[in-house]
Amino acid sequence: MILTEILSLARGLLDDNQTPYLWSDAELTAYLNKSINELCEEAELLKDSTTTAICQIAIVAGKSIYSLDERVLKIKRARLVIYDTWITRRTTEFMDRYYRSWDSVLTSPGTPAAFIEDQNTGKITIYPVPDADDTLKMTVVRLPLVQMSTTTLTASPEVHMKYHFDLLDGILWRAYSKQDAETYDPKKANTHRALWMTKKNEIMLKIINDNDIDDHFDQTPDYLEDLR
Repeated sequence: MILTEILSLARGLLDDNQTPYLWSDAELTAYLNKSINELCEEAELLKDSTTTAICQIAIVAGKSIYSLDERVLKIKRARLVIYDTWITRRTTEFMDRYYRSWDSVLTSPGTPAAFIEDQNTGKITIYPVPDADDTLKMTVVRLPLVQMSTTTLTASPEVHMKYHFDLLDGILWRAYSKQDAETYDPKKANTHRALWMTKKNEIMLKIINDNDIDDHFDQTPDYLEDLR
């Protein structure tokens, strides 16, 4: 669906088809973006390894900390092009325990073997400090490349069309939560919030089930292993 179709469906469900509207197009579009971003973050809906501006970082010898694009939610894997090697995701806790001087300015340069992602600062640290220039190619989970806007009403959300109708409960939950005498309806807000949470969980489990099967011989997703 395109944005105008989603807004029209939302207005029909909200019984808000007569001007002046109780919810502006800009408000409903903001609720849509919030719902899409939430789904992308929690269900890891959009994975990308080809968008250069997001998935590649120019590595400079002697520099270990780099900024990630603000649309990156998580790095799934990373590879150095010239070194031709994968580098492993590590946590700061792991590095502090096994490589206690990993963040010291006195650490000797070498071939990077690990990366540490800080989602709070939007930075990535590679260890050890690279001793040569290179390119880091990543597979990431990200937000949509472009947020929906009322200036492009004929645009369609980047998330697959099969999720478009599900997004309506996310919109309605936020719409009925609007603090205004004519719009605030906590009962309806709670109803649509519950429906939205249920649909998110269903999508998350479907994605896990599709992506977390080890091989042809082990067809049980990892998250169900302990239930057998």
